[in-house]
Amino acid sequence: MSDSPVIKTMRVVPVAGYDSMLLNIGGAHNCYFTRILVILTDSAGRTGVGESPCHASTLALLERFRPQIEGSELLRL
Repeated sequence: MSDSPVIKTMRVVPVAGYDSMLLNIGGAHNCYFTRILVILTDSAGRTGVGESPCHASTLALLERFRPQIEGSELLRL
């Protein structure tokens, strides 16, 4: 048996926020931004957070893989 912590929970949280309009070489972006936060908590009580641009396909993929990630040893991912 490994001493590697096990991922106990994986939370997938879509968020939106306000950002001032910014004009750059690609044009102007919208005044709102959307992101997906992924929050992992392991069996040792540690929490890690990651983020990704928010697309429906990304959100669906993260939700689809949640059962395979929860319960996995951290060092085996």
